[in-house]
Amino acid sequence: MLSNLKISTGQFTMFYSLYSWPNVILCFFGGFLIDRVFGVRWGAIIFCTLVTIGQVIYKVTELFVNARDV
Repeated sequence: MLSNLKISTGQFTMFYSLYSWPNVILCFFGGFLIDRVFGVRWGAIIFCTLVTIGQVIYKVTELFVNARDV
């Protein structure tokens, strides 16, 4: 994969770190919002809604890209 992307191991590690650290930090904000602001019920509803919206956007984009390539 590194040869296909023409990047070094250090660059790949940096890209992976940039990808993964926001996921670590955002857990604290999400936990705070669920514990202190929304509560468990509304937090679960909001989280599931955001995940569903993300999946719909992904699938619609995939359908348009595949339809254009055919």
